[in-house]
Order: sequence, then structure tokens, then C-alpha cells
Amino acid sequence: MTSATPHADALSTASDHPVLAVRDLRVAIDTPAGVVRPVDGVTFDVRRGETLGVVGESGSGKTMTAMAVLRLLPGNGRVDSGSIEFNGTNLTKLSGPELRSLRGRDIGMVFQDPMTSLNPTRTIGSQLREAYRIHHRNSSRAEADRRAVEVLSLVRMPRPQDRLRSYPHQLSGGMRQRAMIAIALVCEPKLLVADEPTTALDVSIQAQILELLDDLKQRLGMAVILVTHDLGVIAGYADRVAVMYGGRIVEQAPTQTLFSAPLHRYTQALLESMPTVEMDPDSALTSIPGSPPQLIDLPPMCRFADRCRYADQLCRGQDPVLLEVAPDHVHACFHAGPAAPPESTDSLLGRPTRQLPEAEDIPAGVSLITADHLEKQYRVKSADLFGRSRPLHAVSDVSFEVRAGETLGIVGESGSGKTTVGRLLVGLEQSTKGSVTGVGVPTGRARAGTVQMMFQDSGAALDPRMSVLDLIAEPLVVQRIGTRAERRRRALELLDAVGLPQSAAQRRPHEFSGGQRQRIAIARALILRPKIIIADEPVSALDVSVQAQILNLMRSLQVEYNVTYVVISHDLSLLKYLADRIAVMYLGKLVEIGPTDSVYGNPRHPYTAGLIASIPRPHASREVARAQGGLSGEIASAIDPPSGCRFRTRCPLATELCAEQEPALVLRGGSHPVACHYPVEGAAPTFHPAESVTA
Repeated sequence: MTSATPHADALSTASDHPVLAVRDLRVAIDTPAGVVRPVDGVTFDVRRGETLGVVGESGSGKTMTAMAVLRLLPGNGRVDSGSIEFNGTNLTKLSGPELRSLRGRDIGMVFQDPMTSLNPTRTIGSQLREAYRIHHRNSSRAEADRRAVEVLSLVRMPRPQDRLRSYPHQLSGGMRQRAMIAIALVCEPKLLVADEPTTALDVSIQAQILELLDDLKQRLGMAVILVTHDLGVIAGYADRVAVMYGGRIVEQAPTQTLFSAPLHRYTQALLESMPTVEMDPDSALTSIPGSPPQLIDLPPMCRFADRCRYADQLCRGQDPVLLEVAPDHVHACFHAGPAAPPESTDSLLGRPTRQLPEAEDIPAGVSLITADHLEKQYRVKSADLFGRSRPLHAVSDVSFEVRAGETLGIVGESGSGKTTVGRLLVGLEQSTKGSVTGVGVPTGRARAGTVQMMFQDSGAALDPRMSVLDLIAEPLVVQRIGTRAERRRRALELLDAVGLPQSAAQRRPHEFSGGQRQRIAIARALILRPKIIIADEPVSALDVSVQAQILNLMRSLQVEYNVTYVVISHDLSLLKYLADRIAVMYLGKLVEIGPTDSVYGNPRHPYTAGLIASIPRPHASREVARAQGGLSGEIASAIDPPSGCRFRTRCPLATELCAEQEPALVLRGGSHPVACHYPVEGAAPTFHPAESVTA
């Protein structure tokens, strides 16, 4: 056990007075099942010009801690004990009016989903003016407008004057997040709380938003609390890290210390669960078994004990306290120490290989399905009452093949057309031009037996009125396959294959966690024994530990059921681990395709190079962890795409030729095809902020 001294209040002994000092904070929420304690004895400081990263799985208490700081708890929640001191003022003692005068003016908040946080019936300018004039009652509308334009320029919003008249739905995801940040900063707060500010964003926009927050922190001298489950984000942009589990901080340390020498076994398990571009794709990710505890009437024990491979009777009989092991480094673990080599909990070879009787083996490498010059256009209504509709070019002349036994990854930013391609492959959309053909790929309802789809939001894709057994067996019913008893047997077999107990068969989807619902979605996709599964962002909404379980499961089932995957994602680290080949899309066009190692090791298209440079990396060195030379600007409009090369408006290598002539996808001296007049050779090009890019 690590030699340490009890942690009393060591974190408050810094020479500079903290902007925020939280001491022994406890939050209680009354529910019919009992009192839930999502925050149970949390202590931390945040200083001027510092970013504290708060990380942990869903249910760890990190968001509830942030909400408690702003006193924005749900109606049945309350601060049970402890103190929250902001610049010497105890926020737990303030009245409602006093809190409202403080929030927005001195403490800003960036919420996780700007689309639900922004008022859809009001313009961005109206919402900025309101946030400013509430705390500056003597200001005029003209002064509020000037401040709104100023703060939109501060967050690098393209054409800020024009954006004052825009509604939230008229902005891209990155622009909505910038508007949310602008509202939080309009009164120049001393503390900014950012709750998962980049979770739903593409890797390129994520890097821009994080760089923006870091730059604003330095310029305005703010203290920042950054809540996230992405350890790569924390590594690149936090000064200190607080790791939460079961409503408590289990380890807290400077960022470099935490990533170079984590001591708590939960912190180590989180780091081991992350897919990175450096890891061996032939190895299985280390997943954390089980689920976080229900925070009701917990016995005195380590809350991570039931999921920890080091746990013993001491861990199950006594609650560890925070110990200080070095200046500003504390942990609560009886068996803290250097990380040991991880034990693979989901071996790719650990499952017996089984084939159902109707399995049809196709030799690996054979072209299973071919997209031939696919195009898909939608008609978009004009903003004018009697204006003509215009075509939106979602997919434009895309051709590729999917080979038996492989995993093809399709990557690109939101609006690149990758999901539309997936829907065309599975037959949920009909192409405007081009075709989908291949070995045993029929048309109409019969195609479901060959190609199946896993949707991005498994919670929304599963009928809440049906039991799990009926959901999994439903494709057999639709295709009129088997008797009722045979369907039940097949569904129960697949429940076992995806790691769920047979007792789950009669439960409803809402009774399961996100990771369990994704397992149900996988079983449902496999029930017809398809040759191909199209997986659209299969783990985008999951914690890193649950993500590791699902990725390992997908790889083991690929071997067991002889299935081919097409995985659609904006997470390049995930695809590096999962895919054999990578297809890169931009604004409806396929710009690069090739073997995974070749695309990542030698990206030829400037867009691909920019995407890879934007990946945040969990690393002890902040310089390595931060995105270097990533993309700038945002993707152009698919209604009016640029002439020639569609990427030219963001490309540092673009010339007049790029505006006049569209490059073809061909082999240009490298190891794989690329659609670029000036393929990248060696180091990636440097991208600069593009203020005039059309959203």
C-alpha cells in the first residue's frame, strides 16, 4: 500500500486564494426508492486561470457536482451538508434572488446539449441581449447588441453580425456550442462551468472549441471546471484532474502526474479502457466489468470494490479515505500503486466459435457489396414562402466495395454524408443515381436477411412497449421465419452471445443501461444471420469503460458469426482499433480510402491529415495530448457546395486549380487512392482559423 498521510485540507493551502472552494459537499435527492446521494463528501479548489477537469463514468456524480455549485439541482434535490465558497461567499447560504444575480454575471455555465439549452423560438441575438441586460439593467439595446457582436467575435463565430438574426436550428453543432459559450461569457464571469461541452461534436470542431475555451481562460483570467468522460480532452486542456466514482473523488492530482503515474485502481482502469491510435489493433481493450453502484444506502466499503481485480476483505469492509501522497496528489485506495499489465476481460479468442445451421461462408476478401456511383439528393424548401426548393447534395458520386470478413470504417464530420451512405447500403433510402449490388444482396424486404443496421441511438430505436425477447425476435416474425418456439430459442441464444442473462428477456428497454441496450441492438441485428451489419456510431453515447466492452463484443461476434461490418463514426481512435480499411468522406464525396495502417500512418488528403491531427490523446505530456495542427472552420453547405474540390475553402494547400477542377479518386503515387490535386507528402499541412467559411 502506498505510504501516505491523511488528507485533511491540503488542497486549500496554496498561496493564492481559490476562486471556488468546495468542502465536504453532500447532495441528497429524494426518490420513491429512497434517498440517492450522487455527491457524497466532495472537496476541491479551483484557482484563477486554472482548469480543473472532472472525469468519471455516467452516474459518478460529476455533473451533479457541477449543478450543485450553481445551485441548479432538481426540485427533489438539496445540498445536505458542506460548503461552496465562491470568492469567500458561501453559496449554500444565499437566497434565490442573490443566486440569480450571481449566476450568469460571476459564474457562467456551458450545458452539454446547446440545442435543448438554447430557446428555439428566439434568435441568438435576442438570447445574448437578455443575458447581458439582466445584469446590466441600465444598458440600452444598442449597447447590448454591441456586446453581443463583441462576444460572438471573441468565440470566433463566422460573420457575428449576421448570426444575431439566426435561430439555433439554423446553426451547425459547432456554431451552436459557440453561441452557448458566448452567452456564458457575455458578462465576463470569474468562473466557467462546462459540462461535456464537446461530447456531441466532431473531432475537428471539438478541438476548436477546446482551444477556444483555453484561450478565453487565459485572456479573461477565468477559473474553469471542465466536466467530461473523455480522458483525451482532460489530458490536453486541464491543469488538474479530479476522478469521481460513486459520488466521491477517488483521486485528484496535476494532469501530468495523473496520466504518468495514476495510483487509484479505477483511474488506471479508465485509462486502460480507452482505444488510442497508438494501441495494437490485434489486442482486446481492457474493460471494467459490472456497473457503477446505485447510490442508495451504501454499506461502509470501497465503492469500486465489486469491479476491482485488486479488492479484498479490507476493501469490502471499510471505506477508504483520501490520502495525500504528494503535494496536490490525493487518492482513496487501499491497494494504490503503479499500474500492472492489464488483464484482458474480453479476449477475442475467449468465445467458442459456433455457426448456426443456415450460416453461409463466403471466402474472406471477396467483394460482398459494391456501391457504384451512388448519389443522393434531398429537396429543401426555400425560406421564402413562394420560393423554389433547392437540392441538398447529401452523397455525390461515391463508389467503393465492402469485402467479406472485413470491417470498413467510414469517417467524416457531421454533414459529410456517411450516415446517408449507410442507409443507402441497407436499403432504408433509395439512391437518386447509382446502385448497390453484390453477392446475394436482394432488393426490398428480402434485403434484411443480408444487410442489417445498428442505429446510433439504441434507446430510440427499440420499441419501449415490447419486451427484449420480442424485440430480438421481431425480424424473424417480419420475415416469417420459424415457429414461435424456434424464434424464442434463437433469441435466447443471442442474449447469451451478447452477454445478457436470460432473465432479461421479459424486461423492457428502459430498464437497461446504455451499454446493455446496445447489446440488445446487436442481438437484434444478428438474429437473421446477415452477411453485413451497418453500425452507425455504435458507441458514441457510451462511457469509455462500456465502450470497451461493446467494441470487444463486436470483434468477438464478428469471428463467431462470420459477419462483415461497416462502422460509421467520427471517432478516429475507435476506427483505428476496429477497422481493417478506412473510407474518408467530406461533404458527400469520398476523398480517401485505404488500409487502416496506411491511412493513419500516411494520410494523403489534407482533410484526413487534419482529422488525425485533431484527435485528443490521453498522454502525460500536455503538448502531445493536445491536438496539433487540426482542422479550422466548419464544413460548407451541402445545398450550395463549393466548386471544384469541396474541401478547398478550408484547405491550406488550395490553389485556383482546386476551384476550377474537381479531383478524381485515384492512386497518386502513394499506397492508396486519394481525391486531391496536391496529396500530402510527409508532415501534415498547418491549418489556420477560417473566419469566413460558410456553415
